[in-house]
Amino acid sequence: MPKAFVSSTYLANKYKIPNTGHDGYPTNAIFMPGTKSREQLIASVERGILVSRTWYTRLVDPREVVITGLTRDGVYLIENGTLTKTLKNFRFYTSMLSALADCEFGDKLYLAESADTPGTLAVPVAKIAKFAFSAQTSFA
Repeated sequence: MPKAFVSSTYLANKYKIPNTGHDGYPTNAIFMPGTKSREQLIASVERGILVSRTWYTRLVDPREVVITGLTRDGVYLIENGTLTKTLKNFRFYTSMLSALADCEFGDKLYLAESADTPGTLAVPVAKIAKFAFSAQTSFA
């Protein structure tokens, strides 16, 4: 769970909260790692999808932290803890508050920089139980 929320001048005025000087999302954030390796997280999945990377991620609703975007460069089906086949990319539309409320983090941090989002994130891999994909793309 987040320790605190960030806000822009607009959001601070709208929701009567302190202005943290952000544009509705944190920059230079660090997530606390978990205790399991990436391989252990994959092995614990009965049926799921491994997303290697996302792109074109945009904030849709700052209050509920709903984001949209696309997967990119490697999407795989996981069955009984094993990667079984590659999948086409997906569009997603999901609340990160819901997603992060029920997840496990891997034991190593990775730097994630993006042209979509200013700043740098230090994030572990994550096993997320509630992540909403909205459509599969026509390209791999």
